[in-house]
Amino acid sequence: MDLVGKSAAFALLVSSGAAMAATPDATVAATGYTYFNRPAASAADYEREVAGCIGTAVGGFVDGGLTKRGEIRTTADPLFGGIAPGLIFSMANQVRLQVSLQNCMAVAGWRVMRLDDAHGAALWQADRAEIARQLQAWAGAEQPPGEVVRTYENDAARRGAVVFAIHTLPQLSVRSLSLKAFDPSKLQVPKVGKVRYANAKAKFMAQPLDAAAVRAVPSTEALAIFSFSGKSSSKYDFLQARRFGPTPEVLAWDADGRPDEFFLWGEQKHPLSKTDREVYAVALPPGRWRILSRSALELCLGAPAFEAKAGEVIYLGHFDLDAGTLSPDLSLESLPAGLPITLEQRARLRPAAWLNGARWPCFPAVGIFAMEFPGLPAEPGYRAAAVSAP
Repeated sequence: MDLVGKSAAFALLVSSGAAMAATPDATVAATGYTYFNRPAASAADYEREVAGCIGTAVGGFVDGGLTKRGEIRTTADPLFGGIAPGLIFSMANQVRLQVSLQNCMAVAGWRVMRLDDAHGAALWQADRAEIARQLQAWAGAEQPPGEVVRTYENDAARRGAVVFAIHTLPQLSVRSLSLKAFDPSKLQVPKVGKVRYANAKAKFMAQPLDAAAVRAVPSTEALAIFSFSGKSSSKYDFLQARRFGPTPEVLAWDADGRPDEFFLWGEQKHPLSKTDREVYAVALPPGRWRILSRSALELCLGAPAFEAKAGEVIYLGHFDLDAGTLSPDLSLESLPAGLPITLEQRARLRPAAWLNGARWPCFPAVGIFAMEFPGLPAEPGYRAAAVSAP
């Protein structure tokens, strides 16, 4: 990992603060003695899904694995040497593992439950097999013990959600009973592809087009138009799109040398039009594109995606950053008049066919989560846990 990536990882891995913040926060874990419950779920559902989410969470670390105590081990080293920084980094990694586990299970429809301290401490002292038996019994209960402290509510699409955070110290008192009961010998970590950080000026980025370039987009590319208005509640907010490669482990740019990323907002300059909104256009190589991240949250647990075909002119929609819930307005009537496109391009302009639920192996990132555009369809097999009207 280079110095920039290592600095970002160290700054953002260490987390603190209350789990139930005033605004949704997917960067911190619910504290206390926690486990998972989904009414009517079977013990087999629980075993399968918690094992999958632990594997996903561990896959978010460089060469990640689990110790016999259920703690993360990784070959990634802290930026600064010494015992104290190393200890803080290790503690932060343990918290990050549990944040990812809670987020993954919540996206799958599970509730994060917290036992009272006396009940939790007593169970914590039991052996792994006894904890596992108890959690299986509670997995599908209608009224399990404890309180609900986290559910998935499409938080990453909600205005006010925390999408970027720098905390000074690791959280304390984060004790996952589900993680403690898990047998590390059963760990299966998905194969993770190459890690690449966003860089607005990099050659793999599709850059905004000026009027002359828009009219000259070749038939081998798709012309994509989109706009945004308003102001995000987060200073460091952005929406980043990336094209899928030929396999989950291979970046599209590495496979074909054609741009495979662009920003829907946050890093662009030189809009195609700027009135009450900023309008941009990019030339996209054909392929399946998904929302890779919203700021520091990698959306590998479920993200909106669209298909771009050669010669198409597609409208990705208008994004109102002042809205309570983020979702594109795909009506062509919402586009400003007088855009510098040809009559032929205007005649071929069609709304993008967004689908919620694109997934891929989570790579080492600050945080993993999901985001859905309310009111739009989902990919087959995707369980939309919380798609509400904007």
